[in-house]
Amino acid sequence: MLLDFSRGLENPAVAYLGDNLAEECDTNGAEISELADVPARSLLSRITDHYMQIIANQAPIGFEAEFVGASGAALLYRGILLPYSSDRQTVDFIYGVINWKEVADQLTTDELLLQIDQALLGQTDNDE
Repeated sequence: MLLDFSRGLENPAVAYLGDNLAEECDTNGAEISELADVPARSLLSRITDHYMQIIANQAPIGFEAEFVGASGAALLYRGILLPYSSDRQTVDFIYGVINWKEVADQLTTDELLLQIDQALLGQTDNDE
């Protein structure tokens, strides 16, 4: 994603938003054109929470965490936000990159472990 601060710091424009991140926001087709449009409890909201820290420090920031999104799924994510300046004084843009994965719930994890155990036992029986 790319935040554009040419209109000011309070509500920057969302100049670019990748398809997967936009899909995770689940806006039901609504366009995200500025920070105020970012849905709460979305990954994008977690990323943009850091933007004032970058403005203040004028330095990149990396982060990783886990949270439960609007869908109810637990997500592990990590990313980096990079400031860009046209005059080396003021941050004009912040470019953000993030990746994430959904954490399996306990029932799914238990079922997978059971299947792995059964598969390993089946290989042992065939080897004898």
